[in-house]
Amino acid sequence: MSQSVSATSFSDLPDGQVETDAGFSPAEDQPAIAAPDAGASADAGATAEAEPEEAIDAEEGTTEDNEAEAPDPAAVKAVIDGKVFAAVANTASGEVGRTTRFHYRQDGRMIWAEYSGGAVVRGYLVGTRDGDRLDFRYSHLNINLQTANGVCASKLEVLDDGSIRLHETWQWESRPERGTSVVEEIPARS
Repeated sequence: MSQSVSATSFSDLPDGQVETDAGFSPAEDQPAIAAPDAGASADAGATAEAEPEEAIDAEEGTTEDNEAEAPDPAAVKAVIDGKVFAAVANTASGEVGRTTRFHYRQDGRMIWAEYSGGAVVRGYLVGTRDGDRLDFRYSHLNINLQTANGVCASKLEVLDDGSIRLHETWQWESRPERGTSVVEEIPARS
């Protein structure tokens, strides 16, 4: 039995990302959103809607003008070791869906996770943490027994209820697409 993620936590999603729909079953797991692919042609990016990674840059203040902005102290102190996360939003070209679960570990600056569920049979990520930022490489096997790998940069946010949200910007290395996703901590069962 999977736990649901509170719908109230979706109010701050970046432009170009939508809440996941609880209407599809785990057996029919889909990417957490069906947004336009961030790796689409430049002409597609010229529409009124910004590419999702641009929206994250604007939301998170990661543009060159705002790089000097200090990270949120709560995000820097937040513990990810032993936490489980689930996707709440993803670019359409991603393979992570609502039922994919990430089991994070941390030792000092070193981070790693195993993940599986939905379109992902088995996946691993490994990288580093610097304050409120995670940088890692990921590799997984999908349900079609195809390998996939890429890089990801995540910005950690602590929500009002104390749970953790990761705003991710990723790029496949095994194919040309790139995109953004949001994963949130699943509360531990009592």
